[in-house]
Amino acid sequence: MGEQENVRTLSLDHGDDVEELYSSVNEELELLDKGEGVLVLTDVFEGSPYTVVANNIRKACFESLTGVNLPMLIEALNSRVNSNIKDLACRAYKSGVRGIKDIRYELNIANGSI
Repeated sequence: MGEQENVRTLSLDHGDDVEELYSSVNEELELLDKGEGVLVLTDVFEGSPYTVVANNIRKACFESLTGVNLPMLIEALNSRVNSNIKDLACRAYKSGVRGIKDIRYELNIANGSI
């Protein structure tokens, strides 16, 4: 997909100050919003990054999804030029859900036998 513009990653390592992440999220939201909105993806529902984003969502105008997976990320990056922010979030969400599969079920394999 090549190099992407206006994409940032933030991380929270063990021992990091959550308040610093809160400040970083606020700063990045301001920098990234070019008037069309921002889509924020977080890893784990109710984890610290999710909580920081949830605390910001009422103050800033952005869309956010949690439980990010690779299909969701690819869809978000691939569709962001042709979608408004709400449609982009919806497309990424649907791709993320469709990307979760039980391989045994998909292959119609029962009880561990092939």
